[in-house]
Amino acid sequence: MKRAGFSISWGWITAVAAVLALSGCVDPGYRAERLFWQAERKADEVFKKGIDNFTDEDFETLIGLYRKVVEAAPLEDESSQAQFIIADLYTYQHKYRKAQQQLLQIENNFFTKPVIASRAKFFMAKLYEKREKPEEAIQYYEELMSKYPVTPIGLTLPRYLMTKYKEEGSAGKAREFYDRAITHYQDLLSQYTDTAVAPTVYDALAELYLAEGEPEKALEMWDRIILDYPESGYIPKAYTSKAETYVRQLSHMKNAQEVYEQFSERYPDFPQRPEIELRLARLYLQDDKTAKAKRIYREIINEFPEKSTLLAQAYAGLAECYQKEANTGKMEETYGYIREHFPDSQAAFMIPFLTARYYEQTGFHQKAQRGYRQAAKKYEQYLAKHPDPRVKKEAANVLTLCYIKTNRVSDAVALLEKLSTAFPRDPMYLFDLATLYVNLHKPEKAREVYQTIQEKYPTNYFVNRLAQRRMNTLR
Repeated sequence: MKRAGFSISWGWITAVAAVLALSGCVDPGYRAERLFWQAERKADEVFKKGIDNFTDEDFETLIGLYRKVVEAAPLEDESSQAQFIIADLYTYQHKYRKAQQQLLQIENNFFTKPVIASRAKFFMAKLYEKREKPEEAIQYYEELMSKYPVTPIGLTLPRYLMTKYKEEGSAGKAREFYDRAITHYQDLLSQYTDTAVAPTVYDALAELYLAEGEPEKALEMWDRIILDYPESGYIPKAYTSKAETYVRQLSHMKNAQEVYEQFSERYPDFPQRPEIELRLARLYLQDDKTAKAKRIYREIINEFPEKSTLLAQAYAGLAECYQKEANTGKMEETYGYIREHFPDSQAAFMIPFLTARYYEQTGFHQKAQRGYRQAAKKYEQYLAKHPDPRVKKEAANVLTLCYIKTNRVSDAVALLEKLSTAFPRDPMYLFDLATLYVNLHKPEKAREVYQTIQEKYPTNYFVNRLAQRRMNTLR
């Protein structure tokens, strides 16, 4: 490993660590990090069985692994991660009191770290909900908003509660929490008007308005950030949220493009500018302004020759422009350049699928089917042999689409079921499986999968909320 110009031997590091350990001088953070890493490695072996197949001994083994981290360094961040996992395991076993004990201990141990403490209190409230004790849950939610108001969870909680009651069909309660949320945010703004916290509150208020179906009011809040806090770290978020609201809620593509153009002009030195310009080029492409999109992609290629990931994305964007123009030769030439110069990029990875899709969209159906079959073989190789689990996951996603495109639906279902077992901590595959059942007009099968998601990830409120929202749309 090389760092800051020095060549470091891992054997030397191991030897020094051993000496420090014997002398009692190991940094608690390092020790906690090492133990957590060891626990994760051993836990992965247990998780391969699939949590539905766990015995009581498996649960105890996992809890024991993570408890070692807690006992060794109870005040390190890795300890809180370990305790959250322990609480999750207890919750899956319906041992709610033991789960709550873990969460209470986290809040007590990390009271000086509000982000961690607020997360623990939130999950305690969720556990009361699971035990059908809504009054206790609300009490914890209100304590969280009072005690940790400007943490990420504290700021999003009012919107979460409003949305929760809306999805449950309690319109009166949803409106009550909406009104309370407005008051809550206004109180925070009166306290933090001239501080760096104010933009985060305006952003939370904007997201609340958006969730309530009032995008114009949301835009006003992001404008407040842009006008009153031009040097804030929330500036890229404000511009991006404003532009995407124009696209998704108001269908004002031109306005969105103008917002992104303003950001590029006013903040040319912001590190987010290249990514925002890529998004602007994408909007031009969607709006059939291919020439403008090509101009931006070429500017990025010329301006950032040292940023390989950015370059690969820009060349991929150029290839898509050529697709729009039905310029097959230039598209294939650009894809060839990507393969040669950026072989390990996401853009190169996607070429087999995108090429097949291009032929499908241009009416060359036999060529498209052949392309999808070839792409499937390529992604099957990635899935079987690639050492990086992230690449395997991505290959699985695209392979599923290839199976569907070639009418191999049973293979797609089997693959998603297999992957949900192989990667039990990732709910994405179950969501994909449910979506597939929806597209196959099998809503009851989709509902079963969404219920499985809620059972498997009981303390992940984002996952639970999304699963419930999708379930509510089933007919």
